[in-house]
Amino acid sequence: AMRTAGVQHNLSLGLKGACRATASTGDLASARRWFEESLAAAPPTTAGDMTLRSAMAQAYLFLAEGDEERATGRLRSAIEAHGFNQGIDRDTWRQHIAIAYVLLPETRAHWDGATLRGHMLTARTLARAVVAVREGRAESALVDLTLPPLGSLRTALDVHFAVRLAVGLFAVGRTGDGRTVLDSLGPAGRAVL
Repeated sequence: AMRTAGVQHNLSLGLKGACRATASTGDLASARRWFEESLAAAPPTTAGDMTLRSAMAQAYLFLAEGDEERATGRLRSAIEAHGFNQGIDRDTWRQHIAIAYVLLPETRAHWDGATLRGHMLTARTLARAVVAVREGRAESALVDLTLPPLGSLRTALDVHFAVRLAVGLFAVGRTGDGRTVLDSLGPAGRAVL
């Protein structure tokens, strides 16, 4: 429908969203295809660099490929080119709090100091839990963590981060919750595990 409508900007945005969604859920082949199509549809920038939304989509793709270092580098270069959580790009950062929070420690103070509600609060809470697991502090972070509905968890966390959370839940004795999270991720979660 977006192709038929012929509005190139909307097509570019839709393809980037499809890349992020499929990368986050572990469908690497689709994510790569959507990303390549999104670049072809993207309007040129004045500086000739990648737009923040393109950079964000590529960071999710790198993460899906298991390359956190490249994902982190892509996000940092996006900050250098476009700034962090400011101007017209503010919404993009706010829609993807978890990936920034987990991969960019320098952003955590900002997100920790922000007053958030709804899905943004859920994303920050889960991202904090993932960071705690990654840093060996699962016990303090997960014992009393109230898990959101699985759909909210899947929306907030990339499959790699969700698996890390599930493993942390197992580690602190919340095996039922860990299994529930892992089962909700399907085959992609098992592959990451």
